[in-house]
Amino acid sequence: MNILIIYNSPSSERQDDLDTLVQVKEVKQGLEANEHRVHELALKDSLNDLANYLGLHSIDFVFNLVESFKGSDQFIYLIPAYLEALKIPFSGNGSRALALAADKKIAKSLMKSFAINHPADFKEDDKTYIVKACAEDASIGIDEKSIVQGTSLVLKKIEEKKNEYGFDFFAEEFIEGRELQVGLIGAENNSEVLGISEIVFNYPEGKPHIVDYNCKWTEGSFEYENSTREFLGEEYQFVVDLARKSWDAFGLKGYARVDFRLNAHNEAYVLEVNPNPCITSDSGFIAAADRLGISYNQLIDKIVKIGML
Repeated sequence: MNILIIYNSPSSERQDDLDTLVQVKEVKQGLEANEHRVHELALKDSLNDLANYLGLHSIDFVFNLVESFKGSDQFIYLIPAYLEALKIPFSGNGSRALALAADKKIAKSLMKSFAINHPADFKEDDKTYIVKACAEDASIGIDEKSIVQGTSLVLKKIEEKKNEYGFDFFAEEFIEGRELQVGLIGAENNSEVLGISEIVFNYPEGKPHIVDYNCKWTEGSFEYENSTREFLGEEYQFVVDLARKSWDAFGLKGYARVDFRLNAHNEAYVLEVNPNPCITSDSGFIAAADRLGISYNQLIDKIVKIGML
């Protein structure tokens, strides 16, 4: 098939932006290994380039690696919506699922309606909260100072973050405990679990155990160098069940990752549903597939076949 990889043209030197180019390179190699003819197109802030490219080339399938559009993750649903209108098959999640998951406040409302346990919304009390971006992923804007106690300090931190980054932030209850992730792949209402993993923090006492920006992206930082991934067993089936429930609630297809906190009472809270997570060869998603004997090229082929359904 003629397959077009679409992705963001990097807008900064941040590692999460540059990581996109690594994904493009590795996905291209995987597609070529499966004997597809591969095209590439970097998108900026308009669908015109995509429309023009599709008008000039015969494309059978689009591999969608776009993670931000018009400067925000909130608008990434526009890409699959356009492809859906043209009836061009593509990888990963559709427009509805991306729209629901991209805005964390909307996602929390959906989880509430499906009785999916998640951190409580901010209210004026003395609980500890974590301040997060409303519609950005990659842990952008999260650091250990994002954890705040006290109404006035929470509101102040939300405003500080908004002023610093230029987009909206919100607060939710901070769940003290462990950080778990579940990778899934499959068709709508038919997910296959790749594995459940835990991010293990080798931090000194008092340092918050959170996946902040440094932990996820900044090689050489204390957080990056002192956090590791370990895979868990069948005793965590209740977490897997909640991940599958989230898959169905959001109408996911293709591939996704569900992030959790597990408190001291083994109660699981869904932090967020991440449609189209990172699939570089060193990502947790790919590590989970590898443990099941699924090679990178096989996984790329599986993603394409699901997209063609």
